[in-house]
Amino acid sequence: MIKEVIFSNKEGFGYISNTMAEMLSTVKLHAEPLIFGNLELLPGSETDLEGFLCRKILYMGHKTPKSKCSIFLPNGAINLLFYLGEDDNEHYFKSIFYLSPTRIYIQYQPNGGRDYNRVNGKWK
Repeated sequence: MIKEVIFSNKEGFGYISNTMAEMLSTVKLHAEPLIFGNLELLPGSETDLEGFLCRKILYMGHKTPKSKCSIFLPNGAINLLFYLGEDDNEHYFKSIFYLSPTRIYIQYQPNGGRDYNRVNGKWK
């Protein structure tokens, strides 16, 4: 069963799954690279999104805007899925919404989050 969770340490909103296979079969990811700021984001690679995140996490792929999301986003938003790790046989995932190569949306709770823009090489 996949559960929604608010992570501690200011890591925001994400998901917990009992197995990696359960999450991958539910989400149906597209394993395609995306341009993210000055970075080409490749599935299976670890990234901190050019210093935006507090640690490196594993980019798994993305799901299309037509996939089920817990919040409404503008047309064209892509839900990126990252693997945070495993603890006590539970797998932790973070979702970041890609709006453009210089704009993302981070969900901090089930019904809200914050928009970030990359300006002059920094996320604001």
